[in-house]
Amino acid sequence: MTEPQPLSGLERIQPYRPGAQVASAKARLAANENPLGPSPAALAAARDELARAQYYPAGGAPELVAALARQHDLPPENLICGAGSDELIYMLNLAYAGVGGVVLYPRYGFAMYRLSALACRAEPVAVALDAGERLSVADLKTKLAPAPRILFFATPENPLGSVLPVETARAAVAAVPAETLVVIDCAYAEYMPRDYQRDTLALAREHSNVVMLRTFSKAYGLAGLRIGWAYAAAPVIETLHRVRHPFNVSRMAAAVAVAALGDQEWIRKSAEHNNAARQNAEQRLRSLGLEPRGEGGNFLRFDLPASVAGDADAAEAALAGEGVLLRSLGSYGLPRTLRVTLGRDDEMNVAFAALERLLASAHA
Repeated sequence: MTEPQPLSGLERIQPYRPGAQVASAKARLAANENPLGPSPAALAAARDELARAQYYPAGGAPELVAALARQHDLPPENLICGAGSDELIYMLNLAYAGVGGVVLYPRYGFAMYRLSALACRAEPVAVALDAGERLSVADLKTKLAPAPRILFFATPENPLGSVLPVETARAAVAAVPAETLVVIDCAYAEYMPRDYQRDTLALAREHSNVVMLRTFSKAYGLAGLRIGWAYAAAPVIETLHRVRHPFNVSRMAAAVAVAALGDQEWIRKSAEHNNAARQNAEQRLRSLGLEPRGEGGNFLRFDLPASVAGDADAAEAALAGEGVLLRSLGSYGLPRTLRVTLGRDDEMNVAFAALERLLASAHA
C-alpha cells in the first residue's frame, strides 16, 4: 500500500533538542533564560492584554515595530518581528537559501542555522573556528565557491560564548560576495557593552546585505512568548514580509514586548546581575578544578575532567536526578561539555553543590 512520502532530504534533520524544562527543578540552568524574569511593567501589560485575547493581532506587529524604531533610532521600514529569532532564521532560509543553495554557519554554531536550512532543502556547510573559538575568516574564504546564499554567525556565539570582535565581523562581511546575505545573530546583545551593541548594529546599517537579529528571549525575560526582531535593508524586510505568516506575533507578545522596551532599568539590572553571577561562577568552577569558558552571554561552559566516567549526556542526567538542569552540548559535537546558565544565587548554590558531589563520586 502506498502512502504519502516527505520530500527527500528531510530525513537529515534531527529535531532540535532544547534545554530541559522541569517546573519542579531546584535549579533551571539549561536554557539561558533571564533568572530575574520579565520586568514588572511587562507582567502588568500581560494581565491587561489578556482581556483582549478574542481579537486578532495587527499583522506585522506595527506597535512593536514603532517602539523598536523609537528605542533604537531606526527606520520602521527596516524592521520586522517574528516568533522568536528562530522564526526569522527560518524565514531568511526560506526566502534566500533556495533548494540546494549553500548556507554557511560556524562549527558548533546555533543548531537552528543548520536545521532550518535543511528544512528549506538548502545545503548547510560549517566554517571552521580560529584558535580563539571564533569564526575563521581564513576558512570562510575557502568556502565561497559556489557562492553561498547566506552566512550565519552569532556574537556572542551560542553555545560556545565566544565574542566576535567587530573588526572580524567586518572582515567576514567583506570576504563574501555582495549577493550573499550575512546574518549576525545578536541574541545576547543586551548583556554586551553599549559600544559593542552600537558597532554591531552599524554593520547592518552600512551594508545592504547584512541582517541583524535580536530577541526578547534573553535579557528581557520573555522566552515563553516568542518574540524576535530583525534589522535589514528595506528590500530584505519587504521580502521577509512576503513569507511571513499573517499573524506571526501574538497580541500578547507584542503588547508585553512594548512594555518591556519601556523599562530599560530592568535591562540594566539584569545585565548587572549577569556580570556579578559570571564572576562568581567562574571562581566557583575553578575552585572545583574546572575551567570556565565563554566570554559573553548569560552562560558559561566547562569540560568534564577525565576522572568523570561517561559523557556530558550522562552527567546532565545525573544532575537532573538531583533537580539541577544544566545543558549537555553533546548534540553540538562536544560530548564532554556542559553549559550552565548564570542564574540566581540560590540556584547557583544548589547547582554547584550537586556538581561538587558529581565530581567527588568520580574519585570515590
